[in-house]
Amino acid sequence: MKILSLSVIIPVYNEERCLAQSLMSTLRFLKVNVKDFEVIVVDDGSRDKTQEILRRFEGRVKVLRNEPNAGKGFSVNRGFLEASKSWALFMDADLSTPLEEIKHAWQFHQSFDLIFGSRKSSGARIIEHQRGLRQWMGRLFPFLVQLLILPDFLDTQCGFKMMSKKAIQKVCPRQRINRFGFDVELLLIAKRQGLRLKEVGVTWKNSDRSTLNPLRDPFKMFWELLKIKWNDWKGLYG
Repeated sequence: MKILSLSVIIPVYNEERCLAQSLMSTLRFLKVNVKDFEVIVVDDGSRDKTQEILRRFEGRVKVLRNEPNAGKGFSVNRGFLEASKSWALFMDADLSTPLEEIKHAWQFHQSFDLIFGSRKSSGARIIEHQRGLRQWMGRLFPFLVQLLILPDFLDTQCGFKMMSKKAIQKVCPRQRINRFGFDVELLLIAKRQGLRLKEVGVTWKNSDRSTLNPLRDPFKMFWELLKIKWNDWKGLYG
């Protein structure tokens, strides 16, 4: 069964090492498996050869550019709001979640409004784990999310989230977090809006291309969780 209508949103920042191959693989997959699709790349102020690579895909990929850098959350939100198809998927440029998982997620589209990948739910398969401080952060942050904000979800940070047009219209205009905590905020807003959410176990492989600073950024992530909690307490997401 082919997927009927899908926008694929890929936020990028200095992705010259993997972008060309990822876009070629994505376009090939979509041509075979989706009847009506578009690919939206949101370049968050890259300073490497990302723009040069994107010019090679002119006419096949829609490119949006943030200048200056505005954050991954801002980029994902912008891509969702620009999406024209009935469903839209955000995924990472390194394809750490394989393209085949799109078909897996699509199985649930008639019963749910938002479907998100999880590295901890039943059926998840980790090919390559995070290492060192990133592995420690990968355990601590979900614990804090469950403790403070979303006790029912196992993994809010996997870069693989699919929303219906209805969900986009309810969630994205209410988002306020532009960087690390945007995934948590997105899911919380969806929950407060009464949308139907499905956490789906996916295959995942760690990438060494992350720009996350394991010494500095955990404090920023925790601060954003507190801001989300405060916004929720003020009723901004309902």
